[in-house]
Amino acid sequence: GAVLWRRAEPRPLDLVRDTPYGLLVRTFDGPRGGVVQLEDPRSGAAYRVIGRAAGVLGADDRQVVFAPASCATECDLVLADLDTGSSRFLPENPGSPTVAAFSRDGRRVAIGYAGMPPDDRSAEPQRDGYVVVIDQHRSDAGQLVPEVTTGPASAALPVWSPDGQLLLAVPTDRSGSGRVVAWRPGAPRVTILPVGLTGFYGLLGQAAALS
Repeated sequence: GAVLWRRAEPRPLDLVRDTPYGLLVRTFDGPRGGVVQLEDPRSGAAYRVIGRAAGVLGADDRQVVFAPASCATECDLVLADLDTGSSRFLPENPGSPTVAAFSRDGRRVAIGYAGMPPDDRSAEPQRDGYVVVIDQHRSDAGQLVPEVTTGPASAALPVWSPDGQLLLAVPTDRSGSGRVVAWRPGAPRVTILPVGLTGFYGLLGQAAALS
């Protein structure tokens, strides 16, 4: 097929996703983190800087969630609008956020937090990984997905289905084994799906499970 995008870049670069507003990328800038920006897919010219970021957690066609530059843990995540470039902080939750996924209508964002390593000396009582869903039409810190926790340095990978359910690939050990569960916002319990994980792969807001 035709080449849609090509760029010579001396520094590492993450291609986050193609959007109606251009290619969303994150360029690296050493210990200061990197720059999240939109580029023209043909020329590679940047025409909108979204913000300085330590890492991008997830994006859809209209929004992106990233951790601000020079941030490790306990940070307010930034949600930015790709059309206008405007941004705001999301409600703070404890732990290390690693991945985010937007619902199909863009209203909700699910954020997976990794469990703390055993040698982490933080006084934070929340040491297991967990998933929280933030409704952008509300101002609270979001709803914790029930019955979903992960171990040290691992996080559940969220994906939204077309019917509004949240699907989660939940690791249960370091080898990649785990389970897949479904949850509808507001429900008191998750539904365990008949899929056994022998390994899985996580991308920004996406997960593929292997049985």
